[in-house]
Amino acid sequence: ATGDQAGNVRLWDAATRRPRGASFKCPRGVYGLAFSPDGKTLATGDAGGYTDPAEARLWDVASRRGLHVLVGHADTVRQVAFAPDGRTLASAGNDRSVRLWDADAGQPGPKLTGHAGVGNALAVVPLSDGRRLLASASTDKTVRMWDPATGQPGPQLTGHTSGVHALAVVPLSDGRH
Repeated sequence: ATGDQAGNVRLWDAATRRPRGASFKCPRGVYGLAFSPDGKTLATGDAGGYTDPAEARLWDVASRRGLHVLVGHADTVRQVAFAPDGRTLASAGNDRSVRLWDADAGQPGPKLTGHAGVGNALAVVPLSDGRRLLASASTDKTVRMWDPATGQPGPQLTGHTSGVHALAVVPLSDGRH
């Protein structure tokens, strides 16, 4: 899936490099995209407007219909990520917050605050004991870990000399990350 600043979302066939069906339209520019683990739902994050709050949206991939509009960020939603079970969506934005959402019901969960800068990236971190943490990267030069079940902050990674704009997690064979 791809999204552009005009709000167009397009699904692609990677093998043929051709669009899969018609594109669909978000009301504003698309800054974040994520598929649910089963591939049936697509989440988008948008830019918001001067008087309109930024939104994350959930879409049914097969019909390209909107399922839920998630309002809770004061400024651009830069990134969205699903939990491995597909029931929780995380969103990060220019308002320096990370939000958790009940993706099935389209209802807000905890608002995670602590970053002093824009939230640029999200990743789910699997732990060796089966639990998961949520990692968020920010222009404040940090990566913060959060317990998505409780919304409580965990360890913070520091050391970057400029804003962190991307992160990736790979589980190692011994359970470390």
